Amino acid sequence: MQLIEEEMVTLAALMRHVMSFDGLSTDERRAALAEASRALGLLAGDVRIVSNDRAGYRDAAHVVEAITTGLDGWIERAKNEVRNDDLRRRAARVRDGDKRVAMLRAVEVLARHGELRRPERLFLGWLADFWGVPSVIESYELDP
Repeated sequence: MQLIEEEMVTLAALMRHVMSFDGLSTDERRAALAEASRALGLLAGDVRIVSNDRAGYRDAAHVVEAITTGLDGWIERAKNEVRNDDLRRRAARVRDGDKRVAMLRAVEVLARHGELRRPERLFLGWLADFWGVPSVIESYELDP
């Protein structure tokens, strides 16, 4: 799956936003993204045997890999181009359902780095609902 440049910036902004809840340093952010990339790669192998609700890991692994290739550039660009109050408008521009699924999976796996905190749960619940994409995080984990 290929994301266009605007979608890459949007994904970087979503990831940057969810990582901000943990207050990660640059090195910790790299470690979290590397861990997410590995987790997505492992989960991608199981896509064919899981339900449709869990689909998207293979593509999510690709989009995380694309972000990590130029991490500092994408994150810095997202920081300059996308304010937190602009995330809704940017997310609305992602129209393709498969891309939405892949991007949500990537953000979900990254959010689970360490402990899944309440602001992360609220954000993930909002994003899944906004995009009309089922979350793979259990509903009790998304409840406030």
